Amino acid sequence: MQIGLYIRVCIELLTSAIGIFGNITCLVALFRVRLQSDRSYNPLVLLHLLQAFFDLLICMHGLCSPLEAFALSIFTCLTLVLRPLIWFFYCLRLYCTFLLAGINFIRLLHPFIKAPAQLLLMVFFTCIVCLITASIGMLPLLIEPRFADGLCPTLGAKGQKDVSPAGDRAAVIHLLILFNLAINFLGPYSAIFHMYRKILASLGNSDDETRQLAYQELNKTYLLDSLFLGVCNLPLNLYCLVALHQSANRPTVLFLATYPSIVFATFYPFLSLAFRRMYKKAIMENSNFFVKFLLNKITTA
Repeated sequence: MQIGLYIRVCIELLTSAIGIFGNITCLVALFRVRLQSDRSYNPLVLLHLLQAFFDLLICMHGLCSPLEAFALSIFTCLTLVLRPLIWFFYCLRLYCTFLLAGINFIRLLHPFIKAPAQLLLMVFFTCIVCLITASIGMLPLLIEPRFADGLCPTLGAKGQKDVSPAGDRAAVIHLLILFNLAINFLGPYSAIFHMYRKILASLGNSDDETRQLAYQELNKTYLLDSLFLGVCNLPLNLYCLVALHQSANRPTVLFLATYPSIVFATFYPFLSLAFRRMYKKAIMENSNFFVKFLLNKITTA
């Protein structure tokens, strides 16, 4: 039993460490591209930056959470083991993907609302709604019933068993969890899936070379931001439905529920860097910059 626990912890730590490296690489590459003065304002780059930032926080949480029994986790990043906050980041990560899909949908299928003022106004109000709904997603974790020893069941007090929720309070929490599942997963994910399917259906029927290139890029985005995202985040959202039950708070169940989300946050930047044009272009520009910088240092030394 202990060997299995150590193996799970090592897998989680290794995956999270790789994810931290990949997301920092994406952040550096995209941030430098975003700062270049000759580039016009592009909200897509900003949303990709936010995606990488939230993925970095999720990977850091994955790195710290297996060490919760040790003082090291308190020293490294106390805020990252606050589960309501990390659930807030999960929700915002999904809403960044939702905004990306919405902007692509508007730009390609509804150019009559493509004016910067209209688009920015729509994005602003959508961001307000996303922040409110993501905040609602924290409520079940803030008011959840406690274990007999005072630890929280939802999203992992690992290995704890005795749950004794009060009847009325547990009913309210179950309703909040169902509401959270609807507005912070099923709703935005269904919208993402629908918008990308509409975009791909429209672009796939065009013979224009530019639109064909856009189709290829958005097809990769669809695979990562829709299918890969849904498969990896579904276990965690389903786990929340049964998190108050005693059998759900076993280390193996918690690992199977949370690990796919860490896998998504880990492999998303590497897959993007390997296959998506925006990421590949950003990393190539940064590589050329650092090579020139090193050559200048060598020649002037």
